[in-house]
Amino acid sequence: MKQKQIVRMLAFVAITLLFMPMRSMAVKIPVAILRTNADGKTKTLTFTYAERPKVFARRGQNGIHRIQNVYKGRDYENYELNAEPTWIGFHNTIWARDQLYERGISYYPDKTITTVVFDKSFAQARPVSTSYWFCNLSKLKAIKGIENLNTSNVKGMTFMFYGCDNLDSIDVRGFNTANVENMACMFAGCYKLTNIDVSGFNTANVVDMDCMFQGCDKLTNIDVSGFNTVNVITAGMYGMFGQCTSLNSIDISGFNTTNVEDMSFMFSDCSSLTDIKMPNFISSNVTKMEGIFEKCTKLAHIYIGNNDFSGVSSSSLGDIFKGIGTIDKPCELTVGPLFDKSVLGNRHTNNGQDFYRWLGGYFTLDNSTADARP
Repeated sequence: MKQKQIVRMLAFVAITLLFMPMRSMAVKIPVAILRTNADGKTKTLTFTYAERPKVFARRGQNGIHRIQNVYKGRDYENYELNAEPTWIGFHNTIWARDQLYERGISYYPDKTITTVVFDKSFAQARPVSTSYWFCNLSKLKAIKGIENLNTSNVKGMTFMFYGCDNLDSIDVRGFNTANVENMACMFAGCYKLTNIDVSGFNTANVVDMDCMFQGCDKLTNIDVSGFNTVNVITAGMYGMFGQCTSLNSIDISGFNTTNVEDMSFMFSDCSSLTDIKMPNFISSNVTKMEGIFEKCTKLAHIYIGNNDFSGVSSSSLGDIFKGIGTIDKPCELTVGPLFDKSVLGNRHTNNGQDFYRWLGGYFTLDNSTADARP
């Protein structure tokens, strides 16, 4: 009899435990833990997949911040406040500055977080957004274990490293970007960044790249030759490489701008740029090109292929090459065999050198494409 009672009691306990509310049990969840370093001033942000009660992952409690697995849409301007990571604080984001500046609410970078660590357990996490994760961490100097960040489900990387102006390199070679839709301002303001390899990025679903590398003024090379931009829309290339003052050459031969309308200031202040390949760059849908090559005064060679801009309205083109070349030192223009050279207008001569005045710039055709002189 006693044996039957014991069995019944054990069965009751087992069933009770089985149906206990999950909130009262310790469960594994992805969290970011913010801890003060030994110096008492700086902090380390550690991403881990931890076995902790859910209650501890409420906003900032015990230094633990829950990874909010939400994605608010392709347009960063429509992100809701609760989509932003709590460890950086709402007032630290560029979105907050733009939205609240006129209301007098403070905007400031975080000067305490110096190190970010992704421990091995975090490889189990599958975030859908990494937008703003390190936004304005102006003293961040090291990111360790970034290979443990699995981005296969990530759709938003907006402002991810924005304003990390103490990072000289970021290893994103292992990023799976197949599902990413938004990369706006992803590396913008990384003033000390000298090395970034994005050649393996899959950008087939990206709709917005505006200001992606803006202000990366230590980068001499950015390999975007493999970027698929067929889905980039509207102002998705606005200021994309603006203020990359050390960039000396770039190949955007593969860029498809069919759906882009505004690419204003895309290369503005690229004052060291000497060579650019852009055979498929400007399409008939582009209507805004203000300052696209502003202050690119060292541009010495442009490969334009067969794109003579014949499908683009003259009002849209304006003087897009204003400031490129001079009458004494024209920029060399390489064109394809199907390029309509008549768009260049009259050929002029200065000190025995032929040149064309085209869309505000001074150009000479290289030897492989130049017409035979009469």
